[in-house]
This record gives sequence, C-alpha cells and structure tokens, in this order.
Amino acid sequence: MTNVVSHRNGFCSILGGSPVSTPPRSTATLVVRRFDRERPHLLEQTEHSVSITPNKTILSALLEIQAEQDSTLVFRASCRHGACGSCTMDINGRPRLACSRLLRDEVNAKGNVFIGPLAGVAVVRDLIVDLSPFWKAYRESKPWLIRYENRAPRREFRVRPDELSAFEGADACVLCAACWSACPVTRAGRFDGPHALLKTHLRVTDPRDESPGERLRGVADDFGAFRCHGVLACASVCPKGIDVSEAVFALRASMTHAKAIGEERRERQPSLLGNAPENTEKEP
Repeated sequence: MTNVVSHRNGFCSILGGSPVSTPPRSTATLVVRRFDRERPHLLEQTEHSVSITPNKTILSALLEIQAEQDSTLVFRASCRHGACGSCTMDINGRPRLACSRLLRDEVNAKGNVFIGPLAGVAVVRDLIVDLSPFWKAYRESKPWLIRYENRAPRREFRVRPDELSAFEGADACVLCAACWSACPVTRAGRFDGPHALLKTHLRVTDPRDESPGERLRGVADDFGAFRCHGVLACASVCPKGIDVSEAVFALRASMTHAKAIGEERRERQPSLLGNAPENTEKEP
C-alpha cells in the first residue's frame, strides 16, 4: 500500500501518522543593496550568510557582517533600543527600525532577507540616505514650545488629564523617517511631511504652547495638511504605532475654528501656571 503525503501549514505528515514539523532555519542570507558613488564598479548588491539566534536583530546581523565579513558596509545606528530612530532602513520592502526587527521573523521561505536604503530618499552610500529635506521640514514646523514671556514659572505646568490625552501619542515619535519614506506625497513633490504635521498637531493641542493660531496658519497652505491624500501609509509603518494620519485629519478640523482655539489658549494660561507667584527674573 502506498502512503499518502500531506503538506499543510508548513507541516509534512503521512496520513494516519504523527505530523512532522519543518526544522527551523539555522542561517539566513542577507541580500544588501549597495551604492558608492566613488566606487561605481562595486556590485549592486551583496549576499551575506549569518546565523539565526532567538534574539538576533537585523541590526545585530548587520553589525556582525560589518565586523566579520565586509568592513566597507555602512549604515546608521546608535541606541539599539528603538529610541533614537537612526537605523531605519528598507527591510523586505518596508521601512523598519533594524534594531527592533528580529532576524528570524524577517526570513522568507528561501532563507533570504532583503535590505536596502529608505525608498524615495537620495542615497549617500549603501544604507545611508540624505535626510536633509526631512530635517528641514521638521525645523520649519517649530516643534519646540512657543512661550511669549521670557521667564520660567516656579512650578510645573498644570495640564489636565483630558488635555494630556489629546497629544499623548504624538510625543512618542522618534523621528525615524519611516513615515517620510512611505508617504507617496513626499516623493511626488514639496510637502511638509507626516512627521512635521504630527509635531504641529502636538503643539496645537498642547495647552502650554501660546501660538496655536500661527501654527495652524503655517500648515494651511498648498503644501501642508490639505496636501495629504489620506493613503495612511505613514500610520501603517510607524514603529511606535502612532496614527499619524489621524493627527493630520485633526489639524484640518482645527483650522475651521482656529480663532476660538487661540482665545481659549489665552484664557487657559493663568490656570495652567496655577496661582503660585512666578519667577520674574529673566533667564540669562
């Protein structure tokens, strides 16, 4: 009698017998896209075999390759804990933080992981891209608090829980540029960018900021909040789970009553600082 073999859900079994699981892979091949303007003769991509361990991340694998196989491979990295946003790169076609992605979770059926620089951004070398437009848009959004009085209060700002919840998620952004790379509008032309609009939303909803009207006027032009096409690509790739598109939509809604927001903010300032006397000495 001939045994019948069944392949289902990654298992191979003989009907009537016990299922036999496919053994996990012990190695993976990282296929890395390369670019060096000063050495155009180099290969467009290189392949590197690395061992798979339970806690090895993509960044750990790249550091291993750099130390043991190819010292010419370059990329950005810093904290290794998903806090600095430096190591964002294209991993299997999506912008990801390399330090937050486990190697074993990114290996495909053939044992490969495809690594490249962020899409839609000019490449400097290998996995390093030119983020100058990203940082320019960020600076123009004025992400710092705007306070018209050049003095510091003696006590902390007294923010209500409902006010905090309005911007609580937006302050988790680590400026990794994943949303910038994924957004089709930033690739098409001038656009403030999801990250800049998120920071604007953060300050517009922050009761400590005294310039919500100015901020709303700054994103009301043709390159601001209304240029967003609502594709939601930014929200789908954010490593911190921030719904950036929701913040952009909230900005649009706030523009319809910007004057009322400004008046409410001015009325809020005395109670925000409490009744404690303030330090009248100017900061050096």
